[in-house]
Amino acid sequence: MRKLDRYITREMFGPFLFGMGAFAIVLIGVDVLYNALQMILEQGLPAGPVLLAAFYRLPQTLVLTLPMATIFSSLMAFGGLSSYGEITAMRAGGIGLYRMAVPALLVGLVVSVGSFGLNGWLIPFANQASNRVLVGLQQEDLTKQQSLVIRIPTKGPLQRWVLAESFDSVTQTLHGVAIWEYRNGVPLASFAATSAQWQDTTWVLKGAKRVQQTSSGPLTLDMGVIRYGIGKSPWELVQAKRRLEDMSMAELRALGDAATTQDSQPARNAREELALRLAVPWAALGLALIGLPLGIRPQRTSTGVGLGLSLAIILVYYIVISLMRILGQQGALPPHVADWIPNVLLYTIGLGLLLNSSR
Repeated sequence: MRKLDRYITREMFGPFLFGMGAFAIVLIGVDVLYNALQMILEQGLPAGPVLLAAFYRLPQTLVLTLPMATIFSSLMAFGGLSSYGEITAMRAGGIGLYRMAVPALLVGLVVSVGSFGLNGWLIPFANQASNRVLVGLQQEDLTKQQSLVIRIPTKGPLQRWVLAESFDSVTQTLHGVAIWEYRNGVPLASFAATSAQWQDTTWVLKGAKRVQQTSSGPLTLDMGVIRYGIGKSPWELVQAKRRLEDMSMAELRALGDAATTQDSQPARNAREELALRLAVPWAALGLALIGLPLGIRPQRTSTGVGLGLSLAIILVYYIVISLMRILGQQGALPPHVADWIPNVLLYTIGLGLLLNSSR
């Protein structure tokens, strides 16, 4: 790396850490710490396990600070270089803004790759660890379960995915059921049923259809009412429920691939979650690009102004993400397209601002 790249990267490093710490304090205070205190003070749960569970949730919170810290560091670094005349000196020496943007983009790329890894692997495992700590301390109100996503077994070679759109704990009935069977990691067959009710020691599927994979393609058979051994009782199913945010990207991809044979709301949610995780980390690259031209404005960028401007841009970005997700959920756009539109907008705006500043 040349001296210029090292110098600009070093100028971004301090503001990046400061921004990450400042944003983390706010998010931890209003989310993680608030929820922990609520469980301790209102529900009377022991402080030790609750705080440990909150600690495991920190990666999920900290990853949200990375895009904020990226644009803040870009704003502050180039704002400082501009206010001390270093941008002018670099331009006089034949160094254009496009060349100055290289280290900022490299920082954005590193942050994006790091966010991708955290979202895909570390955060799901940390969230699962947090859930394990809280098991036995807190009993969910099972009547409020809206959907179930279960991997059987929880660990080891995958045997089946079980999805249900809702669960009635009074009648012990699952509604909108979809089941995918696996052998050696390969989808073997799938079932869809309007409902599944627990009777005696097994499940009774009503309105069941079986899709068998054959050499000539999928074969659908109407089964009517059948008994099916899912492998878990109603209460075990609820306890084994996997939240989508606690799944790794490999699990989401496997669930999404299996869902091509039958569709359900939990399956669609899994595909949307995977699309979001694949897209959001790369926002840091566009935010780093936007921060450069905004930072070299004639006005001196103070820390307070930088924080405020960063928050404003992030807020607009998340509003656009929310709108695009709604369009994706309504079927107006494919999820992978809807989740990438905000990134494309960031890149376009950043390049436009950079082009205008270089004139």
